[in-house]
Order: sequence, then C-alpha cells, then structure tokens
Amino acid sequence: RMKRFLAALLALAVLYSASAYSISVRGHGVQSCAKWTNDRKGELTVDTVANIAWVTGYLSGLNYSDAVLTDVLKDQNSKVLYSWIDNYCAQNPRKRIHHACNALINELDKWP
Repeated sequence: RMKRFLAALLALAVLYSASAYSISVRGHGVQSCAKWTNDRKGELTVDTVANIAWVTGYLSGLNYSDAVLTDVLKDQNSKVLYSWIDNYCAQNPRKRIHHACNALINELDKWP
C-alpha cells in the first residue's frame, strides 16, 4: 500500500512540476488544429495518417505517464477520440494538435 501511495505521490509531483514549465513537443503535434481539420476533410493522405499516428502515440504516452492514478484510454474507441479532436480543432483552429490532445486527456478524466 505504501509503495502505491508513494508512486501516486511521485506521479503527482512530476505532473505538477511539468505543468509549471514549458514542455517541448516535437513532430506533427506542433501543427495547427486548422491543418488537422483540413487534413481530415479530404481523402486519406500521408499527412492524415501521420497526424493520427502522432495523436495515438501522444495520447498513449500521456495516459502511460498518468496510469498510476487512472487509465483514461481504457475501453475508449479511437474513432470517438479522433472525433473529439476533430470538434476541438474545428472550434480552436489556432491551437496546436498537442493542445487538443491535452484537452482530451483532461476531459477523459471527467468521463465515467
């Protein structure tokens, strides 16, 4: 029990300290939500597949880093997750794809 408590405490400390600093993001996640929305409208292209692959990896990484507390991706349908990002990006075209992913993880924390 104590090990689990300490692991949770450490995870919270890491998450808190990470939120206090600017974190560098690389890859397709730095592209704008407008690009995500535009790429998702047409035919399946290399950029669309790369964006989806990046989002899947980023969400998995965020989930893994927080899995001590809860597994927010468990039992989630990927199409539902991408649809949520579609909606977020349509409403926030100037944000970055990684912002949409972070917002989604925060939202998933609220889902039953």
